[in-house]
Amino acid sequence: MRIVYRALTLVVVALAAVQVAALTWFMGGAIAWTDAGGTLDRDALWGSTAPFVEVHGLDAYWFIGSVAMPVAAAAVAIAAILWRNELAVLAGLALVGLAIGQALILKGVVEGLGALALQGALVVAIAAIAAIAPKGAAWASANRAKVRAAYAHTPLAA
Repeated sequence: MRIVYRALTLVVVALAAVQVAALTWFMGGAIAWTDAGGTLDRDALWGSTAPFVEVHGLDAYWFIGSVAMPVAAAAVAIAAILWRNELAVLAGLALVGLAIGQALILKGVVEGLGALALQGALVVAIAAIAAIAPKGAAWASANRAKVRAAYAHTPLAA
C-alpha cells in the first residue's frame, strides 16, 4: 500500500503542476489578447466562440482544481487509511481539506482578489504536502515506536 500511496501523491503533485501550467497558458493568451486591443470580460470568455485559443487553459485549470484534485486527494487519503500509517493519514486528510477549499474557491463560494491569493497558496500547499508526505510517511514507518511515543497523549495514539 506504501507504493500506491506514493504513486497517488505524485499524481497530486503532477495535477498541481498541470494546473499551474494551464493557468499560465491562459494568462499568456489573455495578456496577448489585451495587448492587441481586445477586451476581456465574462461574455468574451464564456461566449459561443473563444476569443483566443489559450482560453481553454482556464477550463483545464477549473476542471483540475474542482474535479480531479479532490478525487486524487481522496484517493491519497483512502490509500493512507488502508496503509494504516498515522502520518500518512494526517497528510492525506490535509490534502483532502486543501482540495475541498480549492474547489469551493473555484465554484465561486469565495470571491475577489483574496480568493486568487488563497487559490495560489492552496496549490502550493497541496503540491508541498503531497511531495513531502511519502518521505514523512516512510520515516514514520521506520520509526513507528518513536512516533507512537511522541503522540501518545493525542487521539492518534489509539
